[in-house]
Amino acid sequence: MISKKKSKNETVQIITKRHRDMNGGHNHVILEEFEGNYLSVGFTTKVKKGNNSTNKKLDFDPFGKGADSYMRRQGTVDKIKNYSRRTRKGQMSKRNYSTALEYGRRAKNKFLQKNKK
Repeated sequence: MISKKKSKNETVQIITKRHRDMNGGHNHVILEEFEGNYLSVGFTTKVKKGNNSTNKKLDFDPFGKGADSYMRRQGTVDKIKNYSRRTRKGQMSKRNYSTALEYGRRAKNKFLQKNKK
């Protein structure tokens, strides 16, 4: 297996928090804080989610453990209280981070449209 070298120019420092949900929760990269909510995208080690929808494979594990890591293809907007207080730092490739921002932008727009009424 060929390891990919991470240079500081190709990575983005991220902050993650655990998002509590019905299944116990998992790590999310925090993209933005607005109106008492966090905008985030979840990480997982699973290739597929739920009804066989695929997750986006990350270039490398954000926490440096070497495990195959994936990003959910849908952003999350949820109240700050539903995230753990403990933060964890990590890294993402610039390419993966821009994809996360795109997923987050879609989720935020959907949230704002829904709450505009």
